[in-house]
Amino acid sequence: MTGMSCSRKNLMSSIFDSSGSVTVDTDTGKFASVPIRGAHAFLGIPYGESCADTRRFRAPLRRFARGDTAVVAGAYGPSCPPTYSDADRLALKRSPYWKVYSRSDVRAAEDCLVLNVWTPTPDQERRSVLVWVHGGGYSWGSGASQLTDGSVLARDHNLVVVSVNHRLGALGFLGNDHAALDGGGTIPGVVGMLDLVMALQWVRSNIRQFGGDPDAVTIAGHSGGAAKIATLLAMPASRGLFRRAMLMGGPGSVMADDLEAAAQRFVRIVTAAGVSGIEGLRRLPVEQLLEAARGEVFRPVVEGEVLAHHPATPEAAFINPIPVLMGTTTDETAAFKSFDAAEHFAGIDDAMLMEIVRD
Repeated sequence: MTGMSCSRKNLMSSIFDSSGSVTVDTDTGKFASVPIRGAHAFLGIPYGESCADTRRFRAPLRRFARGDTAVVAGAYGPSCPPTYSDADRLALKRSPYWKVYSRSDVRAAEDCLVLNVWTPTPDQERRSVLVWVHGGGYSWGSGASQLTDGSVLARDHNLVVVSVNHRLGALGFLGNDHAALDGGGTIPGVVGMLDLVMALQWVRSNIRQFGGDPDAVTIAGHSGGAAKIATLLAMPASRGLFRRAMLMGGPGSVMADDLEAAAQRFVRIVTAAGVSGIEGLRRLPVEQLLEAARGEVFRPVVEGEVLAHHPATPEAAFINPIPVLMGTTTDETAAFKSFDAAEHFAGIDDAMLMEIVRD
């Protein structure tokens, strides 16, 4: 097998057993499928190393196979611990959408660089691939939502569907200024976006083994997911990793911070945590870090390298010149009707509101 060409090896990398399960060989390991609604599901596949402990706030590291034993990919992997206020958490749980957005069988952990794949069958067909980027702003959400199970799309529309988890909130978008960086791979305010780039690189390298076409990848997302896709479109690192993009309900909410705003947020969080600098935040238990960041609004930081331009600027439009479908969704904000409007809009008068709209 060592002299076999890469393309030939890929065509032979799926092995069916008598139960109907399929084992697929990827560069992060061998994984056996579970049947779900007429499709093969591969859940909780790791694409990156753990981002906990000394890896917190750093750029992701690609994970590679460990051993030759196939793992049954029958359970969703961890979601990133969310960063939101107590008021937001209460409002979300009051929402009728909470039960379908969340899953009680999925734990939250920093070791959250996992993805899920659904396919009609891993074979030699080159199917179109849909990569779903979950919503929840930049602070919460999961690729394991009950709304985004890809089995029906795979079964009925002959697609290969992928959903992705990545770092969120303080863990994925904590920014700082360059002067305070530690020189050890800490990139201010964009590591959550780099996670998504790494997931797309994994898709590029491995989706052929699942019956997908790496040259026919469409990324799609709703709300915060759409905003993340708009940010991906502005990132040179994502060039060539997808052919089309679909943004639903998020283009108008694309936001990013500059380094100054990110540094001010960093100081507030360090002060609230009672530690000194980024190394102090790394040593905190994740619960204490998220408590210190509670109430902060996180978004990608235009730090000049990974993200050189705000995603909504004309300069960003030429970085990934591909077909893009954009739209809105009916009644999207109904999910947030339980929020206390008085709390969230306190201090904003008509003149300030008009200034926000003009900006």
